[in-house]
Amino acid sequence: DVSNLGKQGQLLEVKAGFFRNFLLPTRKAQLMTLILEMKMEDERIEAEKQRVKEEAQQLAMIFETVGAFKVKRKGGKGKQIFGSVTAQDLVDIIKAQLQR
Repeated sequence: DVSNLGKQGQLLEVKAGFFRNFLLPTRKAQLMTLILEMKMEDERIEAEKQRVKEEAQQLAMIFETVGAFKVKRKGGKGKQIFGSVTAQDLVDIIKAQLQR
């Protein structure tokens, strides 16, 4: 990361003198090439996959600790409910119980 300029992995345009005199000698930046661009894209994709995997694991752990969700619906005789439980109903219940 370079303060007041950008974070690692960002693609920025800077003046030639600033790059040549400061960024390149201190190894804080390098020229963008097609190979480097492809490598950065692969790293970005891998980081995104890792983030999604970690989030899914966190949700799985939360669901395991919560156990079951209760859905209240009007019913008739013999525990028959009127209507159905939709996917949106489940989303609303999960959001309410988990604050997520």
